[in-house]
Amino acid sequence: MLPNTTTRSIRKKRNIQLKLESSPVVSSPKNGTDDSKDGLAQRLTDLEFGLEFRLDLKAEDLKHLKELGAGNGGTVSQVMHITTKTLMAKK
Repeated sequence: MLPNTTTRSIRKKRNIQLKLESSPVVSSPKNGTDDSKDGLAQRLTDLEFGLEFRLDLKAEDLKHLKELGAGNGGTVSQVMHITTKTLMAKK
């Protein structure tokens, strides 16, 4: 605390009595949300579970771009998978 200020003067500075104006209430249209719910429900029914993309990662398929960081656990490098051109981090 500063030597010239007291607790009483700090309380006075904080009590500035701000007043907020009331904001208008905005309501969203009902029919717009119903359409999006129906669209979402249709997309969920078309969704197929169990499909996975498996990528064989071999050291010769990865091109080392730069070192991102190093620490006690090892180094992390930025690499690019040559065939898919996907950027990845490799430890």
